[in-house]
Amino acid sequence: MKIEKCLIPNEKLRQNETFYTYDPTQDNSYLKRYLYVTNQKYKREQLVEVLRQYHHPELIHPSIEKNFDRLLSPDSVVVIGGQQAGLLTGPLYTLYKVITIIQLAKREEERLQKPVIPVFWIAGEDHDWQEVDHLYVPNHIETVKHSFPFENVNKGSVSSIMLEPHVVHQWLNELHQSIEDREHKADWVTLCEELTHEPITWTYFFARILHYLFGEYGLILIDSNDANLRALEADYFDQLIQKNEELHDAIDQGIANWEAKGNPSVLQFEENQAHLFVEEEGKRIALYREGDRFTSRNHFFQYSSFDLQAKHFQLSNNVATRPLMQEMVFPVLAFVGGPSEIDYWGCLADAFPVLDLQMPIVYPRQSVTIIERSIEKYRANWGVTWDTLIIGKGQALLESWKQNNQPLDVEQQFADLYHQLEDLYTPFIQELNTTIGGNMKQMGESTREKMRMHIRWLKQKAYGLIDERQEVSLRQQREVINAVYPMEGLQERCYNLVYFWNNYGLDWLHMLCKQELPELDTHQVLYL
Repeated sequence: MKIEKCLIPNEKLRQNETFYTYDPTQDNSYLKRYLYVTNQKYKREQLVEVLRQYHHPELIHPSIEKNFDRLLSPDSVVVIGGQQAGLLTGPLYTLYKVITIIQLAKREEERLQKPVIPVFWIAGEDHDWQEVDHLYVPNHIETVKHSFPFENVNKGSVSSIMLEPHVVHQWLNELHQSIEDREHKADWVTLCEELTHEPITWTYFFARILHYLFGEYGLILIDSNDANLRALEADYFDQLIQKNEELHDAIDQGIANWEAKGNPSVLQFEENQAHLFVEEEGKRIALYREGDRFTSRNHFFQYSSFDLQAKHFQLSNNVATRPLMQEMVFPVLAFVGGPSEIDYWGCLADAFPVLDLQMPIVYPRQSVTIIERSIEKYRANWGVTWDTLIIGKGQALLESWKQNNQPLDVEQQFADLYHQLEDLYTPFIQELNTTIGGNMKQMGESTREKMRMHIRWLKQKAYGLIDERQEVSLRQQREVINAVYPMEGLQERCYNLVYFWNNYGLDWLHMLCKQELPELDTHQVLYL
């Protein structure tokens, strides 16, 4: 195994740096932010107790226990990031986000000589289960989707989804039968079966796998929908309710400022949205503000501010208020996010001050493409660079290759045939129409179209035969594209860990964890 880095400048981050409080590329940003955070007050003892209860009894490792103790110290800070609870950890970028959190925490602890603790929150309060109920694995030139068979799922949070062992095990059986038998297949199949030997929530299954993968690095986990966390957040929800109108205006202004710089906003909200949800009757319901009251879209549920404050166990944040809640709960040195997250954080520049908060350092997660030996061989035969493939130009190059490697006169031969047909047929039809009349012109045009259709069919067959002759090269090139840029996106946004775990084990994952934090403007190519 080896890692190479190719340069992919993050121009978007540079162009929009004025929307962020700190520049993540500057060393002094980390000391300034550290001094700010350690001068704030947090409910550290209550927070650590919440975290302990979430981890006990099974999500415990000596490194995690140590980090609980360290988090109690007023001179400690965290590097934090989060993600939805994807099936078997979801797309690979979730793992790369975790790895970035671990690496950045380690780097800054060495530089600051202070405790810096890696934390990962699981977006258990989210209710769009269709975003997390499937995974993708590569199969040569195809991308195969495996969906989990949910039944009778309501619109509550994904944390409320219970998994029955027999359902999970049946799905796992179908998944592993569709994946080639390799040395490490039994590892992931057995683990997943053991982690689901009893009924378990969707998010806790996700947490168990993350703990198995990263517990030794002291990674602390928390479900954003955890009841104990909700109790800690009660006062903070009060602030979001009391300052809701001001917060709404600040978010709207932040989006307007972002768009004024020519950026498309990833945040789109309905008018008077309160940026909070309430769970009623097992469903997560968006709230809207009407004067001094809060209401559901259909006005079926209505609350005064006092009513809503009493329901903090049923409240949850939306995409705009989650960063604010995170800032109130944790002593955040840096937040690690993906491209879309970083964009919407830029839209929140005016929202943090409303609650007397400061935006932390916003640090882009690292990006990785995993390359198998066969794929590297095919790429070398093709003669294209990884940089070109990673930015999505592979399909265009394949089409160009097909054009450049077909018999040069085929296109011209058919073009000449079309011209000859027109030169001969047009005056012929005109003469028939003149000498015979009737509907000869109409029949002639119909016959002309049939002849054109047959020529097009013949042309397709000719190209089909050419493709067959080129099939070996074309198939290899398609495999390269499907491996590196599947479904018109980066590999990390599509494929799941299970394919690479099945074929290569987990040594490559731990190698990524233990290497130094890569430069911000690099995309890593990991050769297996």
